[in-house]
Amino acid sequence: MSDGDLLPTAVYRLFSTEGGLLYVGMGDGFTRIKAHLRKKPWRAEIDPTRTQVEWFGTRAEAARQETQAIRTEAPRYNIAGTSRAHALGHTAYRRKHGGVEPKPFKTRHFVGAGEIGDRLGVSRQRVQQLIAKPDFPAPYDEIQMGKVWRIADIEAWIREHRPALADSEPAPTATPTRKGPRKPPS
Repeated sequence: MSDGDLLPTAVYRLFSTEGGLLYVGMGDGFTRIKAHLRKKPWRAEIDPTRTQVEWFGTRAEAARQETQAIRTEAPRYNIAGTSRAHALGHTAYRRKHGGVEPKPFKTRHFVGAGEIGDRLGVSRQRVQQLIAKPDFPAPYDEIQMGKVWRIADIEAWIREHRPALADSEPAPTATPTRKGPRKPPS
């Protein structure tokens, strides 16, 4: 156990101007709250005057309280600590991205890590974690821009590991059209 585990730790709740619970978090309280007010895409919804901060004797106690609050109070923007955390399904993706549906693939046969992230509704970092796992499809090839995968392989993986995404967003077969002129090589 480190010294940091024994320090008082806050569980905070961020509310909207209408009083709806937006987020439950933990930390030293004020630094984390200020970070949310500066960085989160939903920061405009936060009413700082409604923020609640509750202090606990240890980090472990605060973590238990935070998890319990997330599970029972269903804050709008929490993903970690919920049943959605292991697989961002369409409902969580839409909530996280303001009602926008996950993006279908725009190519006919191959995709890179960026398109996989768009399809799954996860960050680039999470895609890197997924592709390192032994159950993720092997890349078809590696080209100058990076690794590419066959869409059929990725869709099969999605059907097995993220069935909520598989049923509602089939990959289109149309080839994309270029938007604007090609930039000359540098």
